[in-house]
Amino acid sequence: MKKPLQARPLIVIDAGHGGEDFGTHSLGVPKFQEKYLNMSTAIIVKNFLEQFGCTVLMTRSDDTFVPLDKRAAFANERNPKLFVSIHYNSAPSKEAEGIEVFYYRSDENKERTAKSKLLAQAISEKTVQNTKAKSRGIKHGNYAVLRETKMAAVLIEGGFLTNASEMDKIKDANYLKNIALGIAQGIQSYLAKEAVGGE
Repeated sequence: MKKPLQARPLIVIDAGHGGEDFGTHSLGVPKFQEKYLNMSTAIIVKNFLEQFGCTVLMTRSDDTFVPLDKRAAFANERNPKLFVSIHYNSAPSKEAEGIEVFYYRSDENKERTAKSKLLAQAISEKTVQNTKAKSRGIKHGNYAVLRETKMAAVLIEGGFLTNASEMDKIKDANYLKNIALGIAQGIQSYLAKEAVGGE
């Protein structure tokens, strides 16, 4: 018998960068700054998740700089079901494109690693499905917000701002909405599987 989802599971969403930390940017004019795209996407993810019955906290809700250790501490103090950090990518090659999702592999905490990997797979699958973007798969990433958090945690790179054709899509509000919906559906899918599999 399926266990129901935990009553309003708590999710922490991290909009990468902010304040004086702009992240990357598009190559064209006008320049699109990553920090704003991260924030826009995070807000839409929050709205979708709340519609799905989750409680959502954000590490930043405006254009402020929050140090990486403070983001992880924010999540650890609140003990959510999971943590998702939202970013956009850049590369020296203007041809680089697609969505990739990172999780932290820890030999000390195999259970958290396994849960993070499942979450990464679910988010990767749903975002690629919704956007028809190229999948760059899931990868190990030694990012502070993944390494220092204690719950299932992933970081998504929603596409390359340095790829002109991908940037054309990313600056479209409907495309951002599809990325955000994919992230939220991936989270929903992960929570449903976790409910079936037990805690």
